[in-house]
Amino acid sequence: MKCPTCAQLIRRDLEGATKARIATRPDAGPAQARHIVRLEQRVAELALTLSQGGRITLVRPR
Repeated sequence: MKCPTCAQLIRRDLEGATKARIATRPDAGPAQARHIVRLEQRVAELALTLSQGGRITLVRPR
């Protein structure tokens, strides 16, 4: 579980990235921009894991 301070920082980072995404894609609404930002963050996390020699297990959606 994340501490409240970490959760606040993550939320602020997400809000800032979402505002930046809306600025670059005016056709995207706030929810779509948030979704895009979360996907980009997840891809970055996965790339970091792979670059450090980690393994990723893909799970098929139900």
